[in-house]
Amino acid sequence: MRLLFLLGCILTLQSFAQTNIKGTVVDATTKELLPFVNIEINNSSYGTSTDIDGRFELNLKTTVTSLQFSYVGYEPKSVTIGENKELVISLKQKTFNLNEVVINPEENPALRIIRNVIKNRKINDVEKMDYACELYNLFKINVNYDTVGMYVIEDSLINSNTTFGKTTDGNLLPIDSIQVGIKREAFVQYKNRLIPIDSVLYKSDVELFYQRPLMTLETYVEKKHIAPDRSKEKITATKMSGVKNPSFMALATKIQSFSFYKNYFEINKDRFLSPISKAGLRNYFYLIEDTIYENIDTVFVISYRPYKGKVFDGMKGVLQISSSSWAIKNVIAEPADSNAMTKITVQQLYEQDKNNKWIPKQLLGTLSFGWLQVSGTSMVGEIKTYIDSFDYQTKVRGRDVDNIAFEITPNAHKVDTTEWDKLRKIELTSKEKFAVLEQYKDSMPKGMSFDRMIDAMKYYRTGKVPLGVFSIDLDRFMRFNDFEGFRLGAGAHTNERLSKLVQVGGYFAYGFKDKQWKYGGDLNFQLSKRHEVNFNTSYTNDVVASGYPTFFEEGKSLFTVGDYATLLINQMDNIEKYEAYLSMRTLKYFKVHLFGNIQTRKANSEYLFNRATTNENISVSEGTHFISEVGVNVRWAYKETFFYDGLDKFSLGTKYPVVYAKVSMGIPTNYGNLSYTKLDLKLNKTIKLGEFGVSNVTLATGVVEGDVPYTLLSNAPGFFRQFNVSSDNVFETMRLNEFLSDKYAYAFYRHRFKAFNFSKKFNPQLEAVFNAGVGSLNNPDVHENIEFSTLENGYYESGLRIHNLLSMGLSSFGVGGYYRLGPNSFSLFKDNIAVKFVIGFNF
Repeated sequence: MRLLFLLGCILTLQSFAQTNIKGTVVDATTKELLPFVNIEINNSSYGTSTDIDGRFELNLKTTVTSLQFSYVGYEPKSVTIGENKELVISLKQKTFNLNEVVINPEENPALRIIRNVIKNRKINDVEKMDYACELYNLFKINVNYDTVGMYVIEDSLINSNTTFGKTTDGNLLPIDSIQVGIKREAFVQYKNRLIPIDSVLYKSDVELFYQRPLMTLETYVEKKHIAPDRSKEKITATKMSGVKNPSFMALATKIQSFSFYKNYFEINKDRFLSPISKAGLRNYFYLIEDTIYENIDTVFVISYRPYKGKVFDGMKGVLQISSSSWAIKNVIAEPADSNAMTKITVQQLYEQDKNNKWIPKQLLGTLSFGWLQVSGTSMVGEIKTYIDSFDYQTKVRGRDVDNIAFEITPNAHKVDTTEWDKLRKIELTSKEKFAVLEQYKDSMPKGMSFDRMIDAMKYYRTGKVPLGVFSIDLDRFMRFNDFEGFRLGAGAHTNERLSKLVQVGGYFAYGFKDKQWKYGGDLNFQLSKRHEVNFNTSYTNDVVASGYPTFFEEGKSLFTVGDYATLLINQMDNIEKYEAYLSMRTLKYFKVHLFGNIQTRKANSEYLFNRATTNENISVSEGTHFISEVGVNVRWAYKETFFYDGLDKFSLGTKYPVVYAKVSMGIPTNYGNLSYTKLDLKLNKTIKLGEFGVSNVTLATGVVEGDVPYTLLSNAPGFFRQFNVSSDNVFETMRLNEFLSDKYAYAFYRHRFKAFNFSKKFNPQLEAVFNAGVGSLNNPDVHENIEFSTLENGYYESGLRIHNLLSMGLSSFGVGGYYRLGPNSFSLFKDNIAVKFVIGFNF
């Protein structure tokens, strides 16, 4: 009886026995962890896959005798399972190209699967519902150094006596004894051998640069989303090696869209046509690479790449599709164009929750910075995102998701080590915690630090450099235009270190061509930085371009690529102005600027304005104009988002048009003698057309009711000068100050096609340009001693730019040609042509 009972217990235990196997899969050469590797059990097509860290775990009731590993681009491998249940599997790369020729059947079986995925996108896309979650981001930068063919030598074995040079006659001498100027080749003596010094790595260098990250950046984020496209990420903890406060560097972790289901997927802010979109079916080739059976689910492994001959912003990679709801289980994607300066591959892992909803679980981005090198070796980056506490059942409140898309809490950089150990989703190695930047932060030259370097990038965005209680205005140092020549100056304001409420500042400048001093000052009350509420009073004694409307907050950045038109401005008026304004952000996407001023403008030429007086029989010709003005400036940017760290707030842009409007009224007073109403409107829009390239449209219009001097009218933006620099949103063939209007409408359109990828270093781009304008002017006779024409018959020009004919570092150079068309063209062909240089920047 006891024997039967014991036998029954053994059989019962055997029936409940579990096989537990853990392991990681790595690249056999680089030892990098491989995510999403397919794993089959006992050659049965049943199995699983590794996660984003190359890890896997199996808990099975059956006995496992072998595992089969397969991964696109690697040789398959089969492993026999013995007593060791902690495995490290190495896979070797093989020659594999997603572009190889494949003979298709009449109907590609992969298309049926992709169509089912597209059909179920709305069900499986988490961005179609409200949710909240927590994110842990880890960003590492390493040196990508291949040590094959290199000699790693102990530092202690190398000294000055072991380094030799080969002279022109072939003799070997100690390097220090060779005369300067004689061609020499350096060698190191090591183990009775002479080794070229370029083939040597010192062990200390290997340990310092090649086995430890240069930099690590961590962020912990609370994310909230309201369908379809409103999101907010609040960064509650941030930490960067060698840096006290990473500030906006936390944005570096955002290199890919959160969901792969959109028609366009973003990689590093560039939009690519998704392979699981209806348009993708026409542009991508799909191939079933493998089929995996996981419990009751079937997972299809499908590679994709653009059809040959198709020109569009496409990707290549691998999809794993679950037949359960036809959802993405994981995906690998990279731009199909491999000539980019930064090569990026992104990966996403999705998991089914208890409600059978597929939600994103892990994101991975790998970056290769071919343009950024240290000691001849390129930099590589890795960004891992772990998603936790995903909640789509609790309602997200609208007030919790405002237009500040990324916000850093004030003490995020002060989170201590104990708290970080709780927040991290993986345990960092000691080398990751103590990266190279951390080791060398205290050995930098006096007055320098990594924090200062990050601040410098921030200054570029804000245009201000804090220096004690003052902030230096970078845009005041130097300017150039044809009227002032070189303009040198300085400007500063007090900052939050002195007072968070009140700032006072001023500037001065001198133009070396017009030989005039300019100066001004202002007093600002910052009532709310978050909501951008400011009350300001100012005094200005300066010059202003005659006939050019200005809009509040247009072109606030320190330097705008493509905006070179100001270089040729040669007609400016002196202005002395007292002004007060109240500005605020309201109705979410509006920035409103209410203003009032009194000003005096004086023409720097013989121009006279024939002003009517209260006596209709008497008029006065004046070169100086007295103005009392009130008005409102409005900027509207639908769904514009911002970054805010408690001190600085700057725009992250919008994909919708940006509209500027300004209404100003001249009011007759004891000071001002002009009466008018003036309206100016402007719209800017960038349109990304996928395979067709990118279009940019700028529309401008305005009208003035009442007679006003030249300085308040529209001087059409002509920018003609042969062999000058081409600019955006100007008439390239129109002479300076050629046309004057009190009613006008201008349209500037340019379309840049995709680059021709002739080689990695030669990628020219064509850009078609078409500009048009129309206008009219009432009472042209009131403007004396100045020549101009009017635009009743319209103005038209077209052109072609060729970008990137020559690249030098971060700069690129090209050429453009333009032709003047229509009723305002000249009789001679050569007078209608403009040839200009095209300057761009590769960032």
